Amino acid sequence: MASVSADPQAVSDFIRRLASDDAFRAQLEQDPATVLAQNGITIVPLPASLKLPPKAVFDAALQNVPVAAPAGAGGVQIAGEFYAFLAFFAFAV
Repeated sequence: MASVSADPQAVSDFIRRLASDDAFRAQLEQDPATVLAQNGITIVPLPASLKLPPKAVFDAALQNVPVAAPAGAGGVQIAGEFYAFLAFFAFAV
């Protein structure tokens, strides 16, 4: 199992770039260790290779991230950056 260390806001910004920046995406696929480190994200062990889904997948994920999860009976509110953080892990590990 992978261990991930990152600030949720940094991950949110990172995902936004994955949804829009072709050069950034190419850099990440070519040298994930450097790009992740430059963005304050640590994944151990780092995957040997990384193939990103299309930008539209990241964009759709961002469009579907609520500002806060509705609190139901006994529910817990969670900020949108946390959902983006979880979405990032689904793609990265």
